Order: sequence, then structure tokens, then C-alpha cells
Amino acid sequence: MTSKLLRLACTALVLFGIYHANVLLQTHLGKRVLAASELTVLPLSEALTQAKIDQKPILVNVSAIWCPGCRQLDKKVFADETFIKTMESKALFSRLEYESPEGEQFLKQHQLKGFPNLALVGSDGRFLGPIQKPYSVSNILAQLP
Repeated sequence: MTSKLLRLACTALVLFGIYHANVLLQTHLGKRVLAASELTVLPLSEALTQAKIDQKPILVNVSAIWCPGCRQLDKKVFADETFIKTMESKALFSRLEYESPEGEQFLKQHQLKGFPNLALVGSDGRFLGPIQKPYSVSNILAQLP
């Protein structure tokens, strides 16, 4: 019985180590992708202030730095030259970390679930709604006001 418990504890420890190493790797990869992007990313509080001045909506991206699906969105959509140019002229962009208090509050306040999650906020700070089918540059840009 003691050897079974010891084996179970060792297995659990190894699995935990593998999981933690994977999260660290995915986080590193996520940070690399974000650093390579030319998209101007503002903290939400700054974006809200700037939106009033510029009279532009805000595209809010709630993502997890370690999430492979979020990283694909960063690589394929947010790094796209057409997307960046259009965003610069039509809207502001803000990224919230899913596990941050601000990210959790945003999702809860607007009854959104999961990540990545894209939503539009008006220049007056009003929630305009979620972005549908966010993995396509054309789908996202078509939903901008």
C-alpha cells in the first residue's frame, strides 16, 4: 500500500512538472509573438480615455498569454498588415490578460466566457458587443463600426 501511494505521488509530481513546464513554454512563445507585433496595444483605461478624444471604438482582446489558440490569433490576425493599417485608422486596440482581475471583470461585466474573446467598446465606453468568428481578418474588420 505504501509503495502504491509513493508511486502515485511520484506520478502526480511528474505530471505537475510537465504541466508547469508546458505553461512556461507556452507563455514564452506567447510573449515572443506579442513582442513581434506592430499593432499598437493600449491598456484599457488608456484606450477608454483616448477613444473619447479620437472618437474611435475600442477592440478589446481578452486572451491568455499561454493559450495556443490566442497565439494563433496574434500571429494570423493581429500581425496582418491590412488588419494593422485598418485598426490604426478605424479603432483602438486593447489586450486584457484573461487571468488578470481586469480581464475577469470585463468578461463577467459583459457576460462573456472563455478566451480568446474579442469585443467592441464604443468611444463613450459603452459595450457594443462581442466579435463573431474572430479568427478572420475580414470578419473582424467587417464588424468594426
